[in-house]
Amino acid sequence: MGRDIIKILIDREWAKIKPEISIDMDKVLWSCFISPPFPLNWPPVPGSRFRYYAYAYGNDISRGLRDACHVAAPWALVEVSAEDEEALTVVSLSNQVKDIGFQGVEPLSESEFTILNKANGVEKYLLSLQALPEEESIEIKKLRDYYRNWCSYNGVLANNIKPYHKRFFRWLDRP
Repeated sequence: MGRDIIKILIDREWAKIKPEISIDMDKVLWSCFISPPFPLNWPPVPGSRFRYYAYAYGNDISRGLRDACHVAAPWALVEVSAEDEEALTVVSLSNQVKDIGFQGVEPLSESEFTILNKANGVEKYLLSLQALPEEESIEIKKLRDYYRNWCSYNGVLANNIKPYHKRFFRWLDRP
């Protein structure tokens, strides 16, 4: 299955979304994004479920804002099972874009680009876990590095979803 199917399903839902109707938001161009999968329980166990979040970034063309963008709250989510990725559930949370704050943007360093460019492998690895491997393993280091980098560039959204994945975020924060 994978991200391609999730992207198709989310794109269908995105077509139904109506940007927030307000005088100051009519010049914001919104684009749909999908988060990496976040575990609903941690550490992983056989049959673990994971959640992808559909959210949006908005470029404000009226203010000439170039070093930050609007971030919308998740408007849909997709839940998948580690054992049966085909059995996924799409849940629409809203039919509107709801701005939750500004996210600064900056170029990626070469090492950050390398880490984030390995998204598919790291995400597949996470979905395959049925127990937590040794903390010193290279796979765990890659997993932590990937999610820490993703969160650093998506802090507004990460803080918004953190309450639903407390144990995973606590694990990420460990040295």
